[in-house]
Amino acid sequence: MTGMSKFLDTLSSVAILIVAVLVGGLVVREYLAPAPKSRPPQIGAGQTIPLKEINWAESPKHLVLALSSRCRYCTESAPFYQRLVRQAEKQLDVDLIAFFPQTVAEGADYLEKLSVPVAKIRQVPFKSVPISATPTILLVNSSGTVEKTWVGKLPAKAELEIMGEIGCRESCDQ
Repeated sequence: MTGMSKFLDTLSSVAILIVAVLVGGLVVREYLAPAPKSRPPQIGAGQTIPLKEINWAESPKHLVLALSSRCRYCTESAPFYQRLVRQAEKQLDVDLIAFFPQTVAEGADYLEKLSVPVAKIRQVPFKSVPISATPTILLVNSSGTVEKTWVGKLPAKAELEIMGEIGCRESCDQ
């Protein structure tokens, strides 16, 4: 064998090996590996929150903060929640409620550490609502129907939108 034919033979063997590994990887991924878990559904506008223990008729508007004491994005959003609480306290027609998958005591401790004084804290199994991610903010009307939903750490524009929903316009505390 000449040097060139030996080189081509080695090159073709390596190419065949690479193709075999790629095909084998695809077979494993498609047929043998477990299917990735899909994210559970997230409650949205028009859906009713199925919690009988909350009297939605108490107020025309409710802002529900669905948080977890183990959620870093919830913690990072604390400055916005502080502003939100200050503004909601000024509005007579807005009720603020915090939902936690943890106990009420753990939720209260967490909010206290964040300096976010929410009076109504509820332990809620998020699967029952359904809430699939934290933080989630829900605007809920007096019949318990969700009007708007915001999920995740919010950009400034979404924060302003929420402030506007509770009657806070240009002059609000930012």
